[in-house]
Amino acid sequence: MKTGNASRRIISLSDEIKALKLRTIQDQRQHVILREENRRLGAVITSNEAVLTAADCARIEAETRLLIANSDRDLAVNQKSSDTPRDGTLPTNAILKAVDMRDAPCHFSSLS
Repeated sequence: MKTGNASRRIISLSDEIKALKLRTIQDQRQHVILREENRRLGAVITSNEAVLTAADCARIEAETRLLIANSDRDLAVNQKSSDTPRDGTLPTNAILKAVDMRDAPCHFSSLS
């Protein structure tokens, strides 16, 4: 009878090992799937950040163009009233052209 108990115990342990091996394989597959999903989401985030950065740059450039246009218009109105520049100030375009924008996160086209 002891051999019968031992045989049943061996079969029981063998079934447990099969179940554990199956679970391990499933866990490994799930791990691979999650890793791939993590990579995909990282790429989506990077893409979205690039789109948002481009949109921010476009908005900043548009706002800057409006400021320049308004400033130049105000300067032209002020210069018509007096032919000489007041206090030696430069027009906004001249100031912006003198600023080095190479280190800026947005690469602006010519703002003039």
